[in-house]
Amino acid sequence: MILVTVFVTLNVSAKIPIKLDSRMSIQSIHPNIIKHKNAVAAMIPKKWIVETKIKNKFLLTYKSLHQQKNFCKDELYSNQMAISKCSSVLIAEDIILTAAHCLDLQNVQKSCQNNYWVFDYNKLNEENISSLPNSNNVKFSKELLTKNKNIFEC
Repeated sequence: MILVTVFVTLNVSAKIPIKLDSRMSIQSIHPNIIKHKNAVAAMIPKKWIVETKIKNKFLLTYKSLHQQKNFCKDELYSNQMAISKCSSVLIAEDIILTAAHCLDLQNVQKSCQNNYWVFDYNKLNEENISSLPNSNNVKFSKELLTKNKNIFEC
């Protein structure tokens, strides 16, 4: 018996409308659930976090999902930030739980050196966001984050 496998590559681009989108913004979640949002941290590359002249205060910079990940402009949430590489949840005072694929398991130290774990990054909204001058659409949060309060290293 001979097994023959044929691979066909199609270069098709189509816009398919999907009506079954159950994503929600953090602001629209029920209050009984939202109280737990403070236990969620995002793994954010250090290159997106800028230290200010104020001691232990940092600016969060980012591009939108449309700009960074090439989302369609009319896609739901396409103007939101594309910054988090992974998320985690606080399971003890100084322990977070995250997925194994979030870290370079061959070099966990490298993952720690290149990223921060940031709590409260979801406070960003249109009222506290500005664009950096001469930055090719890089935006930043006017709300400063504090090291060892919102921003942590592993």
